[in-house]
Amino acid sequence: MKATVERATLLKCNGVPWCLQALSEAPPCRTTPAGKRCRKSRASLQQAPLAHPTHAHLPLPSMTPSAASTGSPSFSYRPDVDGLRALAVLPVLLFHAGLGCSGGFVGVDVFFVISGYVISSLILREIAAGSFSMVQFWERRIRRIMPALTCMVVAVRGAAWLFCLPEDFQRVGKSVLAQAVMGANFYFWKDGNYFDPGAETKPLLHTWSLAVEEQFYLLFPLLLTFLVRSRPRTWQRWLWGIALGSLVIGIALSYSSHNQRAAFYLLPARAWELLIGVLVAVYRGRFSANKAAQEVSGFLGLALIGLAVLGFDGSTRFPAMPGSPQWGGCSRGGPSSSSGWCPTRSTSGTGPCSCLPSTSRPTSSPPPCASAFCWPASCSPCCLGS
Repeated sequence: MKATVERATLLKCNGVPWCLQALSEAPPCRTTPAGKRCRKSRASLQQAPLAHPTHAHLPLPSMTPSAASTGSPSFSYRPDVDGLRALAVLPVLLFHAGLGCSGGFVGVDVFFVISGYVISSLILREIAAGSFSMVQFWERRIRRIMPALTCMVVAVRGAAWLFCLPEDFQRVGKSVLAQAVMGANFYFWKDGNYFDPGAETKPLLHTWSLAVEEQFYLLFPLLLTFLVRSRPRTWQRWLWGIALGSLVIGIALSYSSHNQRAAFYLLPARAWELLIGVLVAVYRGRFSANKAAQEVSGFLGLALIGLAVLGFDGSTRFPAMPGSPQWGGCSRGGPSSSSGWCPTRSTSGTGPCSCLPSTSRPTSSPPPCASAFCWPASCSPCCLGS
């Protein structure tokens, strides 16, 4: 008994989760059948997955079998998410190429929803497992974003040195500096309208959306961990309240006479889009049973995205209708294979969009271009979870 008590004290001193502290209360094992059962129960306790009871209710994303066995937070590959990203990238490229997609810029809104979903799923899983680290989370984001971003910025800076006039070269340098400090959205907010004719001459204009996501990655983990730990019963309501507050800010700014561009560029007016993805990750398990609802929501989501791509233009207020591309991006369900659509086991009907037409689903990431390659949302979910 003394050895057992000493072991329990050591476990507490080393910070071992609560589920192993029950060893201190277990009776001494004997050679009787009851003693064998006792040894078996102790072994099962020692082999049980470690989790803090406060966070056992948190929603958890699916994992690969290898990840589940090793405790790694890596996600299984989600072809539906990659397909939705490709679907969002294409109208953005067509819009900037002037090929008829007047509202192609709404693909960025869809990316915000996807990013909120993927990132929050990762954080919630790690919090529930008791392994979440702010430093490790930010380090993964840096490793995932910075190599591609650095290559793109160096290439743009070099091209500007070769082809730009001195004044334009200085403006490119200012935008490079703004991007380096995660403030590109503030710089372009002050520099002019996204839809101005001269906007096409700003090679780093697309980095405003990356700056919004970087600011979200910096602040959201702090907010979520604080809410989960300090408001364990009401943290989901707080997320709803913050999302609605951000939407109200966006609407108010879009109807103001002096700050309409702020509704487009700044995080306070954009956070609700990312938080839609967060809320889908939180509640996704509650909507996975109704197959008919999944099919209807899948068609509805794609229709809303198509409506925004073809019907929006530079004069459309943001947020609009209200936020049809965002709701399309967070569609949970998709048509079944009987209607020519082919979901996979990894989709489970619980992602931002649980399936896409098999003829358009990509087998790799979207094409690397200066605008799409550096968006965090163009990365595969397994890389985001690494």
